[in-house]
Amino acid sequence: MLGSIAKLFANWQVKIAIVLLVLGSLFAWHKYEVKVAVKEAENALVYQYNKETWKLKDKANEESIALSRTIEDLKKEKKRETEIANRKYSDLLSSVSNRPNRPSPSDVSGSTSNGTAPAGATGLQLSRPDAAMALWFARDATELQNELKSCLRQYDEVKIKLQKFRIDNTSKMQ
Repeated sequence: MLGSIAKLFANWQVKIAIVLLVLGSLFAWHKYEVKVAVKEAENALVYQYNKETWKLKDKANEESIALSRTIEDLKKEKKRETEIANRKYSDLLSSVSNRPNRPSPSDVSGSTSNGTAPAGATGLQLSRPDAAMALWFARDATELQNELKSCLRQYDEVKIKLQKFRIDNTSKMQ
């Protein structure tokens, strides 16, 4: 029996078949090991990417909340400034309520060609409706100025925070 096995291995075709079988098995094992290693590396990268993504989302959420608070503070400041302007307007409007009404066209005397200012040409001589209109324009101008200041402050805050956030949170994966 050993002789027949020895005769079988003595044949060169059987030896080549055995070597090919061993090499094929080693190649299949190596291919499997490489596939497992690649899958592990891929999973590690996906985990790292997801972890970094969640960190960035958390930071973005925190910055968004902080930015919302800043904007709310700026809105409160604008509201306070508008209330101050409205109070000044109301106070000034009540102070001009004692002024006389606008004179009728028949009450205006003389020509203004001599270079002297007619009555009512300075703020002290304005009639009640004219003074109220001037105050209304002044109040609107103040409100618009406050709106513009607030808008510019909000824009600057958002711009600065967004630039800082982008710099601080540039992906390390790139």
